[in-house]
This record gives sequence, C-alpha cells and structure tokens, in this order.
Amino acid sequence: MPYYIYKVFPFHRLEKVTETDAFPQASAQAKAMRKDPALPADCKVKVIFAENELGAETLLTEVREPRRASMTTTEAPLPCAFARRSWRGRAAARS
Repeated sequence: MPYYIYKVFPFHRLEKVTETDAFPQASAQAKAMRKDPALPADCKVKVIFAENELGAETLLTEVREPRRASMTTTEAPLPCAFARRSWRGRAAARS
C-alpha cells in the first residue's frame, strides 16, 4: 500500500500532491512542503497510508471524536499519607 501526500484545506477540500511506496521519502517531502513559505496559511500537509486514493480521501475527510484526556486534575486520586514515605521509613516506624 502506498503513502499519499495531500494538501488539506478548510471544508475538507483535498489536493493530492503525490504518492510514494516508502514512508521516509513521503515524510521528508511533507516536512519540506510544510517549511515552504509559499504554503497557504489555511493549508495542512498530511501523509496518509491507504490502499488507494479513495481510501486516503475517505480517511482524511472522516470526522473523528476529540480525544478524551486520560485523567483530569479533578478525577486524579488524592495522595495517600503513607505513599509519601519510603519503604525504609515504614519499616523504621514499625520497630
């Protein structure tokens, strides 16, 4: 399966740039394109691995749910009193 490089514009407008068989070449070309000052501000350069162009475009236009943060500060467990002491400190406290 090839790697496709696309320019992605607002409203899911896609412009295929090229396709390559190896990721290192696709990645290097995409990085060079991103550094180009002529790239429009509203354009993103994406590398996508897909079976064909239709599959690549489907993946690029798919609406994904936002990632959920693993744990917020309000959900984080409170520290335990003896979690702060080392094992040696607990052993010394017992004797």
